[in-house]
Amino acid sequence: MAYGDFSLKDIKLKFGIENKVGELFDTIQLIELCKKLNEDLQLAKILPVWGEKAKKV
Repeated sequence: MAYGDFSLKDIKLKFGIENKVGELFDTIQLIELCKKLNEDLQLAKILPVWGEKAKKV
């Protein structure tokens, strides 16, 4: 069955599946970046973008 051939309502009726909304990642704790990663990210910001694919991002 193609994605466009059904709806959420169809799935509920045919398979008895319920759509539930909730927090998946409510307990994520932020961590500090290591010095090397932080330096590399800063360097990447200032380097020129050469490739056409990279320019599209």
